[in-house]
This record gives sequence, structure tokens and C-alpha cells, in this order.
Amino acid sequence: MPEPPVKNTNNRLDLESQEKNWNALKSHINETIYNLTEHSLIDSLERLLQVNFIIGEQILIHSIVESIKLGDKGKVLGALIYLLNTEVPDIIQQICNEIVKHFVFSYNRNINSYIGNFSSALSYLFNYGILHEVNIFEILLMLMEDINRSSSDIIVSMIENCSLRLQLIDNLNYDLLYEKMRELLQDPDRKIRIYDKRNLERLFAIRRDGLSKPVQLISLPKLEQKVHLVTFQYLDFNKEKCDLKFNYFEDSPAIDLAFEQVKKHLLNILPTIVKDESEKTKSENGNTMKNELNLQDMTENQEIEFKKKIYLILKSSLSGDEAAHKLIKLQVPDRNKSKVLDIVIKSSLQESTYSKYYSIICERLCNQHKIWKESFHENFQKNYNEIEEFEPNQLRILGKFWGHLISSDYIGMEIFQLLIMNEEHTNASSRIFLKFLFQELVGELGINELKLRLSEDYIKPFVKGLFPMDKDNVDDMKYSINYFTAIGLGVLTDEMREKLQIIKAEEEIKQERIRATLEEEQNVKEGEGEGGQLIKKEEGEEVNINIKNEEAMQDEAKYKTFDSYKRWKTHKRCNSRYEASPRNRQRGDRYERNGRSRYEGSSRYNNNTNSARDNGDRTGRYQGNKRSRTPPRERRRSRTPPRNRQ
Repeated sequence: MPEPPVKNTNNRLDLESQEKNWNALKSHINETIYNLTEHSLIDSLERLLQVNFIIGEQILIHSIVESIKLGDKGKVLGALIYLLNTEVPDIIQQICNEIVKHFVFSYNRNINSYIGNFSSALSYLFNYGILHEVNIFEILLMLMEDINRSSSDIIVSMIENCSLRLQLIDNLNYDLLYEKMRELLQDPDRKIRIYDKRNLERLFAIRRDGLSKPVQLISLPKLEQKVHLVTFQYLDFNKEKCDLKFNYFEDSPAIDLAFEQVKKHLLNILPTIVKDESEKTKSENGNTMKNELNLQDMTENQEIEFKKKIYLILKSSLSGDEAAHKLIKLQVPDRNKSKVLDIVIKSSLQESTYSKYYSIICERLCNQHKIWKESFHENFQKNYNEIEEFEPNQLRILGKFWGHLISSDYIGMEIFQLLIMNEEHTNASSRIFLKFLFQELVGELGINELKLRLSEDYIKPFVKGLFPMDKDNVDDMKYSINYFTAIGLGVLTDEMREKLQIIKAEEEIKQERIRATLEEEQNVKEGEGEGGQLIKKEEGEEVNINIKNEEAMQDEAKYKTFDSYKRWKTHKRCNSRYEASPRNRQRGDRYERNGRSRYEGSSRYNNNTNSARDNGDRTGRYQGNKRSRTPPRERRRSRTPPRNRQ
């Protein structure tokens, strides 16, 4: 309503006072709705009745919508709307229109954070008896037109919350809704993802098992309610925000009088709400006392009867297909599927030899639903962890049982990720079990086909424990090669053998490099260590090292006096012949006592003669001889070594 023209001062003052009241009303209502909780429902209602919320109905609507966006307050807001619906149904109609409009607006723009909150609020409004069931059916059909991840989740949540009340009010349309979902699932032209299919299939399972749970509502007294029907045609889904502009009210006294009547009726309802809450707390305390006195049945009669029923089905059936059909017909809950498989496996172990009867049963169960495969994975892990408890004959049956299921692709090789082939993680029972398992795989697939499957890029991460290929696990690699070679499946280890050879060659090259570097370092240290120099070790200690012994020093000194190594060897050979006779041995001893070598006076075997003469040192060859103070006359060089000269 546009602002009226101001004609006199009284109207101007009235306009200013209403505007001030409007701002105060806005802050009061927003704070009340924001602090609304399940425990403060009565206090929030009393606080709301302190102001005239009929004048600020747009503020109330906007505040409720914003609180739904911020968090999932559908339960407590539904209770508040339930109490206000008895006195101000027109405002509640506008609230329902706004919630439906914002839900559709958020869904069209894929605002997932708002979709769930608004769908929960609509479900609670329906369960409190405020929203019509036609609106729920319309929303569900709208969501089924385009099934995706968000829409399938909303369909499941709304049907789970509203299923019991929908069956009571309109069971015919409820059945038609499930027929519509069945058509969508069976339509070959419509592409539905696996996640969405599982969501819808879960609804059929809930309906079949009768596991629909009632929605927990806040206990309130029974009041006369007006059911509101939202017409989608008159809603503007492109407009999201409410109009919160200040409007001038000419008949504000009449509105104040109406609000006083509403306030009076609602205050009369509050004592009944308090009584209901006190009675509820007493009943809860009584139930807790009863629950404490309840006795638990520790005899497990139900579990024993369940196992007996499964065992009789297995033994009374003529074929595996018949037994599987009977088991599927039982509609066993998901939590008990692993128990059924455990009974099947233990029944097969009671046989004297392996029978494919039980394997066929498991194949049919795997084809029935994917949940059975998860149960098979759990049972395989359980059997392998308890492998030491089985006897040798049972290990053979168990290995062939799992080998058949893996070879037929009903169970993937992903279960091998639990196995590690080394001495620490295996024992005699587990190695026997794996032997029969792989032999069954070879018998069903063939060694070449098995090798191809194990070498696939997808399978390699799951079998790296059985066939290790890391450089750090060389011992595990050798152990795995020896094990599979011992059981006659060495062909599967060809890749590991090649890898092991590469690792050995790399290690040899690495050791050669280390040895070469060590020799170089040692040679450098030996060169530095001659003459008794000080060498620093890594620990920081200084040690006086004399590396060569006396014989090595003498040989090296003799080697240095010749031009080449070959001539030094010739000298060494001649020297050995010269020292062979006892006479020459005595003569050699006499020379050594005088402090010089046997052949030090010979110019044929001394290269230092010319250097000494060039330096003007005539006594360079006889420094050790104390008797010969003057050098002897130069003898003529002879071709033969001087054997008998002194």
C-alpha cells in the first residue's frame, strides 16, 4: 500500500510512530525466531505474543524462511506453526506458499544446501497436519521427472518421513507413486545412475519389509487445524525475496483488537502444553525404569532357529538353483546375509570332498544383489583370519571353494589385497589354503589365462602382497618365488625373477663403485701416510700410521732404483740365484752389516751413479760404507751381472 499524503501534523506523527514500531517489531521477531529451540518453544511463543505480529506478518514469514535456510529447524518451526494455525490461518497459508516457492526456486537452481532443509520443513508441516497431501505428491512427481543425485536423496527422505501418513490418508495414490518409480527403474531408454537406482530400490525394500519408522514430533495438544493447499499456478518461482517495506496501516486500532483476541486464546493453550510435557517426562522415566528391569535372553534361541532353518534348506534341496531360490525367497535382512554365507561355507566343510553344489548356490546369490558380494568379502577375511582352526581336508575344500568363485568372476581378485606372502604373515595352514586356491584357479582358467589376469594393471595393486615387486622387499620377493615354484606355479613368478636379476645387477654395480671409491681413498691415505704423517679419522682421533713393513719398504726402494718393473723382476730373480749358495749368503751378510746393499757398488744396477757424479758428489754410491773413503776406480760395464765380485 503506498504511503498516504500527509495532510496535517497528526497524520505525520502517526506515520513516524508506526515506522518506529515497525523497526522494533522487526528486530524482536527476528531474535525470537533465531533463538527458537525445542526446549524453548513455550518461552518463544510467549515472547512472540508480546508484540503484534499480525502487523508484521511479512517479517514473521521472512524470519521463518531464513531460519529454515540457516539450519534444519523444520521440527520446531512446524510445532510453532501448528500452534499459530489455530488462530491465524491466513498467515500460515502465506508461510506455506513461501516455503514451497523457495523449495522449487532452490531445486531449479541446484542450491543443494537449501533443498534438504526446505524438503524437511515441508515433511514436518505435512505430518503436523498443516500441508495438504496433494502438495507432497506434486513435489515427488516433479522430482521424478529428472532423477539425479539430489532429487533421489530428496525423494527417499520425503517418502521415509511421510510414508505412514500418506498410507493412512491416500493409500491409492501412494501405490501409484511406487508404480511410477518402478516404471522409471525398468525403462531402458532412461539412463539412471547406480547410486540413484540403489536409493529407489531401498524404498521398495523398506515398503516390502514394513520397516517404515514414524517421524518423531513434538508432543502437542490436539487442536483444530486448517489444512492448507498450495496452488503452484499462482506462485512466482522466479522471485525469491519477500517484500519487507514499511506499510502504513490506517485501521491499526482494529488490528490491535484482533491481536488481543489471538493472544488470549494462545495463552489459554500454554498450560495444556506444559501438562503434556510433564506427563511425557513421567512416562519416559517410567519406561527407563522398565527397560532397566528387562531381562536379556542369553540363550540365543532365535539365532539357533535361524541357522537350523538355513541348514535344512541346504540339505533338503535337490540342486544349487533350488536352494538359492529358497534362500532368496526368505528375504534375509542385510545384517544377516553374512551369517547365511557362513552357514553355507561350514556345510560345505562337513563334506568328505569338495562339492560344486555349494559353489553354485553362492553364484546365484551373487547374481541376486551386490550386497551379497560385500558379505562374501567379509567371510573370506574371516576364514583367512581363522585359517589355523581348520583341518587339512577342510583347507583343501575351502581353497577349492574360493578358487571356483574367483575363477568364475562372481568374486573379484580384490580380496587378495588382504594376503601378504612372507614368512611373518603366513603359516602352514595359510600356505596350504593358498596352494589349493591357486591350483583350482589354474584348473578352471589355465595357467596362461591366470597369468594374464594377474598382470592386468587393475589387478596388480591388489596382488602386490602375494607378488611383491619393490626393491625394499627383496626377501619377500625371494620367498614368494620359492613358494610358487614349490607348488608348481613358478610361471607366475617370471616377472619377479626378472625384477630380482635387475636388482642384483644394480647392487653389484653399486658395490663395485663403492669398492673403487674406497680404494681411491685408501691410496690417497697411503700417500699421505708415508713418513709417519698424522691422519685424521672420522671420529676426530689422530693416529701416527706407518703403513708399510720393512720388507715392503725394501722392495719398494729396490723398485724405485730401476727404470721399469720388468728390470726389477729380473734383478729379483738374479738376486735369488746369487743368494742360493752358502758362500754368497755369508758375503751378503757381511755387506748388510756394513749398512749397504750387495750390489750397491755396481754401476750396472744403480741408476743414481750419474746423478751423484753430476752433482759433484763422488761418494754418492758409498755413503753407507765406512771403510771405502774414496770411490773405487770405474769398472767397465759388463753384460753379465757380477756374481763373485766383492
